[in-house]
Amino acid sequence: GCRVIDEKLFFDPCLLKRNEFLSKSALFEFYDIYQKKRKIEIKKNQIGFTYCQVPIIYTLFDQPQARIRLILDDKSGIELIGNKLTKIQSHNIFNRNGKINQINVFLIKRHYSIKIGRT
Repeated sequence: GCRVIDEKLFFDPCLLKRNEFLSKSALFEFYDIYQKKRKIEIKKNQIGFTYCQVPIIYTLFDQPQARIRLILDDKSGIELIGNKLTKIQSHNIFNRNGKINQINVFLIKRHYSIKIGRT
């Protein structure tokens, strides 16, 4: 999943296999930083988990470079190219301050060639 280097959160799915991504949609349930039970639909070619109670959704996509989309507390979004957050963004996650509500990480599909999925 992810690692911290120099106070920055990196998304490094090197241990993920293609068959760990969903083959059909499913609900992902978790507790947010306010201890409220939440549900997010995870779609085909996605996998979800939480880090510091912030949901992270990995999606396989057909682009040449990884991307990140942060969903903020005001429902606006920030698009990043690459696989890491800034120190400030990372600290918002570590401190569980509610400024970042969700992280969507878009991974290069061709790096995950096995076509078997799970539900």
